[in-house]
Amino acid sequence: MWGVHALISPLTHTMTETVARATRLAYREGFARHGEEIIVVAGVPFGQPGTTNALRVAVVK
Repeated sequence: MWGVHALISPLTHTMTETVARATRLAYREGFARHGEEIIVVAGVPFGQPGTTNALRVAVVK
């Protein structure tokens, strides 16, 4: 997909932790600036393959 940059990060345990890590990574890697929105997808329950069922729009702070 155009404009998609996938990152795999170490296992997180909550959606809040996942979104916080994703926004930090997006900023640190130069994919987003402060105030921009990113899309975070994850699978709940965490750590189980094939469970990508959550999508969150997050603002980079």
